[in-house]
Amino acid sequence: RHADKIALKTSNPIIYSTWWHDKDGRYIEYCHVKGGFSQQTMNDCLGSASASKKPTGFLLGDSHARNYLVAARNAFPGYTIKYLTMGGGCTFLPSSMIKDSIEMTTKCSEYNEKVGKFIRKFAKPGDIVFIGQALRGNDYLERSTPEYFSHIEAFANRLRGIRVPVVVLDGTFPPGTNPELCSSE
Repeated sequence: RHADKIALKTSNPIIYSTWWHDKDGRYIEYCHVKGGFSQQTMNDCLGSASASKKPTGFLLGDSHARNYLVAARNAFPGYTIKYLTMGGGCTFLPSSMIKDSIEMTTKCSEYNEKVGKFIRKFAKPGDIVFIGQALRGNDYLERSTPEYFSHIEAFANRLRGIRVPVVVLDGTFPPGTNPELCSSE
């Protein structure tokens, strides 16, 4: 009955940093935004990618997308993997699917609009875009809709002309909604 309240402590800094906090519990992520989106954060997190000589992998979406960061960097060692992911339920959704409660705390519509424009402007042939978010489970079921996939398809079609593929990732599963409760050495 109390199993869901037990947090396993770890001395492994890689596991701790995967869940965005240092060993003392301080938030250490800058490019996974807990509060509201800002142009400055986007420029800091994605801006230098356009100057890179290596191809760039852009990782966008919510915290479930952020969970793919280490895997993306390991799977694409010849790429510079840049990311700007959002907490608070914000992800790369069409504006009609962004709830007011999410919009108030994250500026999710602005995230979608400005990041989309940034990618369309600075992505170059050979780059790749990863879009990830929780599409399954409980309150996220409404995200897996024809409207959502049409939105992603339209974005991908705009990038097709410059030979930049878009890969859609579902939320990592498990560990579920409280990943820090499942971390182990």
